[in-house]
Amino acid sequence: MKSTRLRNETMHRKPCCRVLLPTALLLMGAAAERSVAEETVDLRPKFTSGARHYLELAQNIEDQWEASSFGPATTTETVWTRGVVREIGEPMGDGDHVVTLIFDRIYLSAPTQSETAVYDSDTDDPQQSANASAAVGRPMIGKKIVLFFTERGRGAGVVGMGGVLDEVDYSASGNMVLEPLLSDFMEDTTRFTWGHAPYALYAFSEVKVGDTWSLPVRRFDYYLGDLDYSFQCRLDGIGVEKGRKVAKVSFKATIKPVEKGREAARFMTLQLVPKSGEATGTAVFDVAHGEFVRQTQKTTMAITASMTPKPDEEPVTFGLKRTIDETLTRMSEDERAEAKVRRRGKREAETKN
Repeated sequence: MKSTRLRNETMHRKPCCRVLLPTALLLMGAAAERSVAEETVDLRPKFTSGARHYLELAQNIEDQWEASSFGPATTTETVWTRGVVREIGEPMGDGDHVVTLIFDRIYLSAPTQSETAVYDSDTDDPQQSANASAAVGRPMIGKKIVLFFTERGRGAGVVGMGGVLDEVDYSASGNMVLEPLLSDFMEDTTRFTWGHAPYALYAFSEVKVGDTWSLPVRRFDYYLGDLDYSFQCRLDGIGVEKGRKVAKVSFKATIKPVEKGREAARFMTLQLVPKSGEATGTAVFDVAHGEFVRQTQKTTMAITASMTPKPDEEPVTFGLKRTIDETLTRMSEDERAEAKVRRRGKREAETKN
């Protein structure tokens, strides 16, 4: 009788265990999810004196021009890549950080009246490269510019870009490839491209998954005038890539022209007036490095172009849609050297064939 009663009690306990085990697993999973959600990262930039690495900004710029009395609808595409060695200097007495950028690679593919001119400083012989894109890119190699950053990573100043423009302008004066790119040689745009825009993604605080932050940034475009960017950022996740702890950020920026801003230059004979724009993208932050190591972004802008054929005639107006797909990638100097060797090897193999 005793053994029968024990067997009956055991049989009655088994369903209870089958119920409790999944419940316990669910509770453990929920606790783990809460732990991940509560994990934080310090999303601030680190300026480590003496640190060197390579940054490459690759942009694909597409301009879609509406048809007008001047001609049919047309689309132009420019591929504009700038690679720099980034050196972190000693902090200044006022707390500003000094960052030197040395142009190490230029790739430029741009339309001309007769062809698409292509130049790659990694693979082209500088003595033999004589097309319009080479005239722009070749003088940039080895040139240095210096940026000064405040404690919160804002670009406080730029030195040296004027000298780069002088060299390029001497080499490519009157060059139709240079004209659309002139804004990128101005100090305001340089400060935005290598300073304000990347650093707008930092929260400058401890953040956890789901946290959001915002930052307004103003830039001056040589042809479009003053533009206000309103960045909205969100921490989407914390994880591990190639053995390193990373944080993943998504962002969106609305772009609006500034009323009564600084006057813009004419593009060729055209007056360009920005109407609206938007930039969206993602970025990966390396926690140990204290830097974003990869960023992808898509920018679209609606622009009105106008030209007055003669002083006493009404201006002709038509639309321009500009789309810029870009990637900013950080590499070690060894990774950069390996990429250069691979690129040269591929070019040599293509030439032999």
